[in-house]
Amino acid sequence: MIKLKACVILLLAILPFTESRANSFIKTEAMLVVLAGISAAEPETAAAVDGLLVLSVPSSPDYQSTTQRAIAFVGFTALALYNYDAEDEGYTEEDIFTVNLVVFNIVMASELFGLNDRGNSFIEIDKPASSFAFQLSRQGQPSFNWQYQF
Repeated sequence: MIKLKACVILLLAILPFTESRANSFIKTEAMLVVLAGISAAEPETAAAVDGLLVLSVPSSPDYQSTTQRAIAFVGFTALALYNYDAEDEGYTEEDIFTVNLVVFNIVMASELFGLNDRGNSFIEIDKPASSFAFQLSRQGQPSFNWQYQF
């Protein structure tokens, strides 16, 4: 655990000096590792923070689809309950770290799970039901065009 924390700290120190497409992913994963380490050190405090995250999920702009919101809500709720009972159940610091890191990654990956969600299932209703247009043909003849949809 100490080696992992040292590697993350060194990685965070080196990243500003390198340019790569993987930087944002590495930074995000490093921050998740740090958060999981903090959660493992103080599980009851982490449970309180996770409880606040549960309350912020419905209004958060980070979770745009219903699948993302559902995964975040369930993940943070389960994590808050797990962290709250961790010391009473006798879980080790490594177990708490692992569970927190896995749940954080699942919540972050919810963006991939929610790609097929449609923001509005009644999107076709916003389109006009009919349209009437005046057009000129290639020969210059005027014509009227009327289209309708159901």
